[in-house]
Amino acid sequence: MNHISVMPEEVIENLLHNKDGDYLDCTFGMGGHSKAILKKLSERGSFFKIAFEGILLDLGISSIQLDDMERGFSFKNDANLDMRMDQSTGMTASDWLNNSSEKEIADVLFLFGEERKSRNIARQIVEKRRKKEIS
Repeated sequence: MNHISVMPEEVIENLLHNKDGDYLDCTFGMGGHSKAILKKLSERGSFFKIAFEGILLDLGISSIQLDDMERGFSFKNDANLDMRMDQSTGMTASDWLNNSSEKEIADVLFLFGEERKSRNIARQIVEKRRKKEIS
């Protein structure tokens, strides 16, 4: 699967101010931004020194993570509703939806999802789970 880095030109334009400088890429992932940085550096720019001209952190989620059926984020595939970034710990999304109160669900949808119809959605979730567990 090919990964396409998000806005590499804009990232490089705002990050690289000294072609001879040293840069730290804490995103590595599939290496898209790292490759773009290395292409723009002069031969004197390296990762050898400890002092850096710039540091790039991409703390977001990648489409590769979202598209992986085992992770349970996709709407395209019929898979268990997991949605944990670290699948070795914590509660799955289906466990949370099946065990949380209607108020808790509404609050999360409103506060974190900015969903104005959170109470209605939470009520429907609770009604549906009475008939069949959400998976």
